[in-house]
Amino acid sequence: MQPAQAPIYRKTEELLELTFELVERIPKSLPNRISGEKVMDALYDALDFLYLALKKEQKGAHELQCMEAFALKMSKVKTIYRVFLRRKVVSKKQYARALKLFHDIASQAGFIMKGIQCVNAAEGSTNVHND
Repeated sequence: MQPAQAPIYRKTEELLELTFELVERIPKSLPNRISGEKVMDALYDALDFLYLALKKEQKGAHELQCMEAFALKMSKVKTIYRVFLRRKVVSKKQYARALKLFHDIASQAGFIMKGIQCVNAAEGSTNVHND
């Protein structure tokens, strides 16, 4: 499966689409505009890290580093969404939709990261026995 076909990648793209809709409607005050740009930048970065982590050629420690970077960027996006909710930049309904996507993405990311850690641990124990 290509990285862009993975369910986690598609959910992240769905969050990006939702964010596009929200950012277009954000009042054009400077703090809101900057926050909108930051959330978009963080999502673009998250997709880049996710793509690298899901590539077949990227295995082991590099794969885990990419997933950790992805998780960090998603945490930033989620924080900005919470601020948007408190400042009434997004509605509760919009936030609930984003929160569902965050939950789906986090569940899939956790599953992927556990798989990477298990493979790394198995490879590490195999190397120990081969010494």
